[in-house]
Amino acid sequence: MTNRVCVDRAITLRSVNGSEVTVIQGYQVPGQLVGDGAIRCAYVTNGAALSGFTLASGSTGYPGDYWWPGEGGCGGGVYAEPTNAVITNCTITGNVTPGCGGGACGGTLWNCKLTSNSGTQGRGGGAGYSILNHCLLADNLALSAGGAAECTLNDCVITNNWANFGGGTVGGLLNNCTLVNNQAYRGGAGAVLSTLNNCFLTGNSTWEEGGAAGSAILNNCTITGNYAFRGAGAYASKLTNCILFYNSVDNFYYDGFSSYGASELSFCCTSPMPPSGIGNITNEPVFVDLAGGNLRL
Repeated sequence: MTNRVCVDRAITLRSVNGSEVTVIQGYQVPGQLVGDGAIRCAYVTNGAALSGFTLASGSTGYPGDYWWPGEGGCGGGVYAEPTNAVITNCTITGNVTPGCGGGACGGTLWNCKLTSNSGTQGRGGGAGYSILNHCLLADNLALSAGGAAECTLNDCVITNNWANFGGGTVGGLLNNCTLVNNQAYRGGAGAVLSTLNNCFLTGNSTWEEGGAAGSAILNNCTITGNYAFRGAGAYASKLTNCILFYNSVDNFYYDGFSSYGASELSFCCTSPMPPSGIGNITNEPVFVDLAGGNLRL
């Protein structure tokens, strides 16, 4: 794979004036975006760091497997080796790959913005197989996992991402994250097959099951204002010590438990009372300002 910048030894490459004015620009094949002739913005090896750049308009060739990471077909903006390559204070935008991680694949990202990237035939429009800390993932899209696929996300905001399945994330570990206004056509608009701790999920929507989460584990989360045909809050998930209230389900499919269809709840605040689980209550949560979006108790 051709890279505009290739950091192939353990050094730190840092811009002088920051990402606002320092751009590493890749190349997308006219008419098809990806394939032979595409140029990725950057490659970063183990032990190296890339700091303070905008990585824009990068692309890759075709991978052997659209779903799994590989240096040749993943990470349109940056491919970082997974062990200890670091990307900091970068804006990763407008990149594309047919594989995994339209914006970034691999590595550890700090204080980065991943926006308007896409995985055309794969997963992880924003990022794939990365660790992201204090990052923004917005307006990314992919076939699966519009925001991030198989990532660990700490203190991140995942918003306005889209996918056929798993609008925000698929297969991730999320701690103290906010997932808002993500969309998925076939289910799991916020998070799918993921574990979420101390997260806030609102405004996520899907045409099928799992407005906020599907087949997920949620601990100490607030889930409100999400929409789905079934399981507007969560579907086929396990929730502990969560608030699951004010989610909307399509009336055609309403079955009385549609806010948390096929899910196991314990020590949660929701309505109606779940048929199983322990310690649940049905009292409405007393939010400071529901209409204004202040969901502190």
